[in-house]
Amino acid sequence: MKNISLMILMLMITFNYGCNEELVYNTIEEKEPVIEGFEPATGRSGDEITIKGEYLGKVSAVYFGDSLATVKYRVSDNELVAKLDKGSVSGTVTVQNNTGSGLSAAEFTVTHPVPTINDFADNQVLPNSTMQISGTNLDVVYGVYFGSSKATVIESTEDFFLVRVPFFEEVEEPANVSFTYNEDGVLKQAESVGKISLYRILPEFNVIPDKGVTGAKIIFGGENLTLIDEIWFNDKLASIVSKTSEELVVTVTEAQFSVTTSGVTVKANYFGGTQIETLHESFEIIVPKVRYYAGIRLNPRGADGQYFLDFNTGLVYDACTPMDELQATISLLAYSSKSGYIQIRQSGNASGVIKNYACNATGEKLPGLNAVKVSQFGVLDETNADHKVYIDAVKNKTLTDIESDVVANFGANTSDLKIYTTDTGNEDEFGAGDVIVVKQDWNGTIKYGFIEIIEAVADIPANIGQASGDGSYFKFNYYFQK
Repeated sequence: MKNISLMILMLMITFNYGCNEELVYNTIEEKEPVIEGFEPATGRSGDEITIKGEYLGKVSAVYFGDSLATVKYRVSDNELVAKLDKGSVSGTVTVQNNTGSGLSAAEFTVTHPVPTINDFADNQVLPNSTMQISGTNLDVVYGVYFGSSKATVIESTEDFFLVRVPFFEEVEEPANVSFTYNEDGVLKQAESVGKISLYRILPEFNVIPDKGVTGAKIIFGGENLTLIDEIWFNDKLASIVSKTSEELVVTVTEAQFSVTTSGVTVKANYFGGTQIETLHESFEIIVPKVRYYAGIRLNPRGADGQYFLDFNTGLVYDACTPMDELQATISLLAYSSKSGYIQIRQSGNASGVIKNYACNATGEKLPGLNAVKVSQFGVLDETNADHKVYIDAVKNKTLTDIESDVVANFGANTSDLKIYTTDTGNEDEFGAGDVIVVKQDWNGTIKYGFIEIIEAVADIPANIGQASGDGSYFKFNYYFQK
């Protein structure tokens, strides 16, 4: 018990001591800094200068002459290190904190080495290409110019800088490479002996579309299109999918254009953004009123894979999914029968078939419940002109809208469509290449879509509809109204 009391007493003493020390620390008075000296007495940009004195621990700014330096380290209350920047000038040293400032008695001398560029032979280069220029004292250079155009400095050292060559006007050609540097507060300029000319290869557009669809490829044609850096639609930057000399492919997204927009200005940037060309001033961005899903594959009961599809999301499910989730989401299912067929079947009023699906992992069957989405189907007829318009749009992947009033008459009136095995003698209702119209009724909300059948396989009668071994499936792409 005595040991416990002793420990508590020690903790209380420690706690009180810590609190008192913190209070004392916070009441330390900040005084005006004092400079007692600095070393070295001279230096160039990039050099670090040690300043000694008093009350330097909270110094926020250091000046050499009237030029601001960088505070590198606050070593202690009596010492700090400052770094000379490119614009540094000679003069007294000043340090500042929240209380005031301190001034050195002696003056600091900034030396200004003159940068030089090594001679190079006259060059011809591509705009926006990279070029290395060597010389001496190049780390003090502010800007590099080709003619009157400023280059982008990618890397700079004392011995060389790597620049991106800017585009400059042909009347300036051949142009000197010049650079600016500081000499005790005065900006000076020097230039190369060698001169630069440009390969004036320009991009040319001869195919410019009038409209594009969000999420789909927008294709431009021409020559030298690999020079293009960016394509802008108004103030929205397109994503470049691919580019060759003859073709440039870009996309824009629904996040960039949420509604169909006309009068869009399309611009191309090249040569590092120094050149901007307007390609179109009345382009139309179409935001589809349908969603597109590709490569959906469904298997019938008994096979490994996915059995159910939600038209609204493109999500597929197997029979291991809890029925409360399936009941609220699924729109159709793949079903097989020992009579020798598989079918695309609606999921509403389908409790009698849903109960035949079992989870492959556990063998547990789904309960016999109807889904809440009721779907109907119909195979489109290529000889019908109205049908043909949608068949072509679906297969060419150009469908952006579904006119409900028109599509309502397309014959979506059956709850299932079948494809038979070759041994049954029955005529298939659908097959690869067919386009199927879909009508979904979800609590009174009716939406339409189109299924493009890519593959459809009905296994042999001995396997079809069995608990295992069924190789039947169908694979498709589809559009559905948002």
